[in-house]
Amino acid sequence: MGDILLADSKDFDLEPVVLIFKENIIRQKELLIDFYMAYNNAVKMINKYLEKYRYLLLEKGGFPESIIVDIVIPHFKLVGIPIKHEVEKILNWIKERDVKKVELSYWDFVEMDIPN
Repeated sequence: MGDILLADSKDFDLEPVVLIFKENIIRQKELLIDFYMAYNNAVKMINKYLEKYRYLLLEKGGFPESIIVDIVIPHFKLVGIPIKHEVEKILNWIKERDVKKVELSYWDFVEMDIPN
C-alpha cells in the first residue's frame, strides 16, 4: 500500500531485460558470446515447445502447482543490443525527473564487441 508508480515499461513500448555480469566475466568476451548463444538457443526452444517446457519453467520458478496451468507464459525475446533511440528515450525520462545526478549515455550501457 502507498506505492506510487513512477513509470511503466509499457510507457516506452519496451520489454526490458537486463543482464548483469561481474567484471571478471565481462573481460572474457568468448564466455559472454557463448552465454548469449546458449541463452538465445534456450529462448528458441522454449518458444517453439512452450507447452513441453511449461511445467519445468514454472516449477523451477517456484510457482505453486495449483496455479501452473493458469499462468500465461509470454513469448520470450532473443537477447540483443538495445536500439540507441530507445535507450536515449529512457535516459531522457530519467534526466527530466532528475532521478540520477550522473550524466549517462547509450555507450555506458552497450558493449559492441558482443555479436547481436
